Amino acid sequence: MHHRRHSRPGERPRNVDWKHAAALLYGDWGTSKAYVVGLTFAVCGYSSPWPIAIMSLVTALVAYNYLTICRLYPFGGGVYASLRDRSKALSAIGAFLLMADYFVTASISALSAFYYLGVSHPVECAFIAILVIGAINFLGPKESGGVAIWISIPTMAVVLTLGLFAIPHLGEAARMIQPPHGGLLKNWENLVVIMLALSGIEAIANSTGVMKLDPHSSLKYPSVDFTSKPAIYLIMMEVCIMTTLLGFAMVALPGLTVNNGEVNSMDAMGVRDYMLREMGKVFVGSALGTTAGTVAAWIISVTFGLLLLSAVNTAMVALSSLSHLMARDLELPSMFSRLNRHGVPMAGLMLAIIIPAGLILSMGNISKLADLYAVGVVGAITMNLGSSSTDFSKSMRKHQRVILFLTFLLMLSLELTLLIMKPNARIFAVIVVAAGLLLRWMTKRSTQQSSSS
Repeated sequence: MHHRRHSRPGERPRNVDWKHAAALLYGDWGTSKAYVVGLTFAVCGYSSPWPIAIMSLVTALVAYNYLTICRLYPFGGGVYASLRDRSKALSAIGAFLLMADYFVTASISALSAFYYLGVSHPVECAFIAILVIGAINFLGPKESGGVAIWISIPTMAVVLTLGLFAIPHLGEAARMIQPPHGGLLKNWENLVVIMLALSGIEAIANSTGVMKLDPHSSLKYPSVDFTSKPAIYLIMMEVCIMTTLLGFAMVALPGLTVNNGEVNSMDAMGVRDYMLREMGKVFVGSALGTTAGTVAAWIISVTFGLLLLSAVNTAMVALSSLSHLMARDLELPSMFSRLNRHGVPMAGLMLAIIIPAGLILSMGNISKLADLYAVGVVGAITMNLGSSSTDFSKSMRKHQRVILFLTFLLMLSLELTLLIMKPNARIFAVIVVAAGLLLRWMTKRSTQQSSSS
């Protein structure tokens, strides 16, 4: 069905191995814990470990489904590719929803990075960082993917070490933790609000088109299982286990209070947006002394600052790849398909720089940016799972199809709740999708005119 694709001009090189794929995935997916634990405490207080644990389970379930999706779509298995054979218009809408998510991911990650680094002007620094990372990206994904590996390995080590220092405090956390309160509907709403850890999983599905092929497959009949599986498994385990552990340990921090959506601890104000730094300071400090705690906080700041900037990069790569693919399919104007001499789609990258930079300047606040989040990515995942599970031309085992479909129903309920609860996210997603559909209509029209003339 897709086999004719391999010979088309402008095909991007397949040079991303599983380590690069894992690093790029971790760059987007692994970062959510940097701000999600603090945001959850701001919403749920001392009962926040429960929604964090449930979110991790949902994340693991979605990741399991994406193993199937990466196998089915070796030319790029994001929502756009999986819906392509079913409905071109729906696949375009799914892609534009995903773009809305990438715009927010790039801006929230850049801003969060400078909160972690503790600079005095985080908004201005985040704006400059977007411009600089955009400039680096003109050199191509392999270079930036290499940077992602160098950042993700130390960050993973830091997270695991923080987890070890958190373990002695789990007894105290167990005493402090409160049962979920406020009824089923309120708890469902809280869960929906913190669904930020789902971002990033579409990134790996989208990048199957640049992954190295399995040893026994060919360009004509490609398979990227050897690249996608270890990457997804490794990052899924780190994200789900460590986010749950750190979310649980967080409530052992002394004197946490919520004030107007901001979280304060006993010795620091406004720790919501850099909770892991505070945990490093307190947990390492109680084990090895105050100086060690200060050093730990500094190390966490730097590694997470860099990882969050790596997430900006992942979002930019994904945005330019997706717009390039759509332009090749005549769904976006031809300028989006033009590559520079490093094989980078220029127009998509410009868009990936300008819009996040604008969002940072206009919002300037992590919880405001988080408020724009999730409608795009949950919508895209919902469409992808719904399409893949009901496409009977694709071969998969019965239990895989059933799990795909049940996960689709869960994600659909999340998406509908988000659309009702988050008016700003709804408006932002609608604007991006409407602008995309307008560009698509103009492209179709000019294609028809040139073919009729």
